[in-house]
Amino acid sequence: MTDPSDSGVVSLSYALIKEKCPVFLSVYDEVLRLTSGIATVRYTMQDTLINDTWLLKKGAQVQMPTAYIHTDPSTWGADADQFDAERFLETKVKRLGREERVKRNAAFRPFGGGNVMCPGRYFTSHEVFGFVATILLGWDMEPSGGREWKVPDMDRSKLPLTSLKPQGDVKVRLLRRGGWEKKVFE
Repeated sequence: MTDPSDSGVVSLSYALIKEKCPVFLSVYDEVLRLTSGIATVRYTMQDTLINDTWLLKKGAQVQMPTAYIHTDPSTWGADADQFDAERFLETKVKRLGREERVKRNAAFRPFGGGNVMCPGRYFTSHEVFGFVATILLGWDMEPSGGREWKVPDMDRSKLPLTSLKPQGDVKVRLLRRGGWEKKVFE
């Protein structure tokens, strides 16, 4: 980021955000983990009988919503259904065993996986980082009407094809941060 006092123009750098803001990146991944609504698709390699009940013939398509994969306690721990801002911090991930790290990497699929990963994942991430960093730097936020913050639950009533949507609005009042009123972001 360039110093805003120079010209009044603030230029955000994705590389700098990535280097200097590890909690920001961890929060982003945790939000994706808990709100991703896509399905992972696999094909069976051989006839497979599940629980002595369901026969999946070789070549059958199997779909698994990421909501289940992303909240599986056997992968993410006992707090898998809870938001943990530090879950993806490198220092925390390094404390996991190698097998656990590999398992989590394979299970984290907000943009799909394998050879069908979303080609727009980098563009999307850069746009989100730029927008959120701009808001965090240049604005103060408070709940609209002076009320307490209320985070709505996710709407899980429909099969999502993208990110889960909140069940209600998040009403926010934005005020330009002192000293940043005339700054322009690019």
